[in-house]
Amino acid sequence: MDLDGNIEKNNIFISLSEGAQSAEIRGWFKNLITLPEYDLTADFKQIDGFHWTRDSLFSSDITGQLQAEGKGFDPKTLTVKAKGDFKNITYTN
Repeated sequence: MDLDGNIEKNNIFISLSEGAQSAEIRGWFKNLITLPEYDLTADFKQIDGFHWTRDSLFSSDITGQLQAEGKGFDPKTLTVKAKGDFKNITYTN
């Protein structure tokens, strides 16, 4: 995990892996206290919810990318542009 920046803008990079599974989040954010702005990209490879929760209700195989760029967190006032590109999503119950 890397986090660097200054009072105006912070860059973030988080990488997690366990066996064949991996998740990586990278991008930037700023103004978290006033009006948050962010541009983040998350890449997922063979994520299985069962592995992390030990609950078969969450058995899955997720591979793809999610991008989000926006301002604010309040659902009533936020503006966000999101894009997903998933090669595989399998959910079994």
